[in-house]
Amino acid sequence: MKCLFAPAFAAALIGLSNYSYAAGNGVNYDPAHSALYVKGQNNPDANMGLQEMTNAITADLSQIKNVLNFNVIKTYYSAYCHILTGRCVPSIAQFANAVGLKVLLGVYEFPLEPTWTEAQVKAAIAAANNPTYGNAVIGIVVGNEDMFDYKGVPNRNMQRRIVADIKKIMAQVSVPVTTAQRQGDWCGGAAPGCDPKRATPYNPSLNQDDPEGVLSTIQVIGANIFPYWGDSPEQIDGVSVASKTQNTAMELQTQLNKNVIVTEEGWPSCFNPGQNSAATIANEMDYFTTWSMHQNQIFDSYYFMAYDLAAATECGTGGPLGDANLHFGLYTNSGVNKLTSPD
Repeated sequence: MKCLFAPAFAAALIGLSNYSYAAGNGVNYDPAHSALYVKGQNNPDANMGLQEMTNAITADLSQIKNVLNFNVIKTYYSAYCHILTGRCVPSIAQFANAVGLKVLLGVYEFPLEPTWTEAQVKAAIAAANNPTYGNAVIGIVVGNEDMFDYKGVPNRNMQRRIVADIKKIMAQVSVPVTTAQRQGDWCGGAAPGCDPKRATPYNPSLNQDDPEGVLSTIQVIGANIFPYWGDSPEQIDGVSVASKTQNTAMELQTQLNKNVIVTEEGWPSCFNPGQNSAATIANEMDYFTTWSMHQNQIFDSYYFMAYDLAAATECGTGGPLGDANLHFGLYTNSGVNKLTSPD
């Protein structure tokens, strides 16, 4: 999720996408925030565990649709399974369709378990083609921030795997298929929208070195854009930096000649020592409020994220659960609205 935000800001604001499957704005969703879901995944009684997982997911999606008022979710997995047996709950697309949500469906690339990834690919294809709820799937995203390591060093094996999975899925579905990678992983160099620190031969971005053909495979870029991880303040000249991510996406489109989806953006409420100290509830509220205005928006954007992945008890302590990555949610991990009832 960590991504450099280009320093050349412009005052582009957020609104509706002109892409053919435009969803406007959606929210990233991961059921692993829920104690009930995690309990179900590990329940020795598989039948009971699968029911607990189902109950957690359906409660979340109802809250996302009816309380947060989103119409679209983006997921990181296409199959959600019981750990001990490998049995899975029904498709997340089926659950979403039942409450009136659309889904940008994730396919998780397991680095050490390619057979698990194969199951994800099959589940995504089956969901998109299902005659009952397949129309809820508006696109598929294969992999997330895994083509490069955190230093920007390319992982060619993962790039190769993702390209192969994208091609396999594209051959069998009619919805767009892409991958979600950090802004700087897509574009390095001095041009606007690119990471000026990224250069060959040590940490080249895809626009500089793409031996696996990532850019030639996809039609639309999934870009994770986080000003927070570029050590930006939440406001510049009194205006939230949420008003500027669309300009960065436009610069990416111009440089790479590809349509863009902002697959992740957001602001956290908690940080550990050494992380950007602008992570506060007030700043998260300001970012989300500005992002929600939908003014002059060109590209779809998916807020990161619906729920925190950890309780806030370790905020500021340096503990692993205080990491800002875990605290971008609009709701706490237990389902309390952070922006109206901050903890």
